[in-house]
Amino acid sequence: MVNDRLTDQLIYESVKNGTDLNETIDQTLKGKEMKMPHGLFFSDKDGTKRTEIRIKWWEDPPI
Repeated sequence: MVNDRLTDQLIYESVKNGTDLNETIDQTLKGKEMKMPHGLFFSDKDGTKRTEIRIKWWEDPPI
């Protein structure tokens, strides 16, 4: 940031797949992806087989 403003470079890094900033923003907004144990999967709303889940880090799990 320069003078409390986003620079063109910072904005570019935020949307370019694979950059540290993009990964950080993605995990913060969507949750961290984790692989499910081998052999386990679920089907999404479109019927696509998924072997990874997103951890909702912001939720307080019930005890």
